[in-house]
Amino acid sequence: MEFGFYLYQRGIITSEQLVEAQMLQSDSKLPLGVLAMESGKLDVRDVLSILRVQSDLPQDRFGDIAVELGLMTRRDLAELLLEQSDRRRRITECLVELDFMTQQQVDEELAAFRRDRERRGSGRVQRVVKKGSTPAEILQQAATR
Repeated sequence: MEFGFYLYQRGIITSEQLVEAQMLQSDSKLPLGVLAMESGKLDVRDVLSILRVQSDLPQDRFGDIAVELGLMTRRDLAELLLEQSDRRRRITECLVELDFMTQQQVDEELAAFRRDRERRGSGRVQRVVKKGSTPAEILQQAATR
């Protein structure tokens, strides 16, 4: 169970507050192009080329286009997606920044959330993966959670 949803179920935050915190979290996600340049996997020209193609194919994802153009490998893409996920702001930070909770409230509720998970024996998170999903798709799904 996701911590934000747990807080909503317990009545600590409203659904509107959860959505707003998730939007702030999503807005803070670093673009793959930026991460690719930071890591040296792509240069500015490469990123601009990918974005040019993507402007004609807005439904296609940046990383998939980069792989199709031969500018990075699937492994490079997977590494970047993991990095993007790792650097995503935590929902707890967003809730505090938006003044929906204090840091002390977050700490107390997070401790209660963890105790509840341990009591239920759900310390391990299970993910459902669609058969035939590529590693990049799996990582992208994880990055959006």
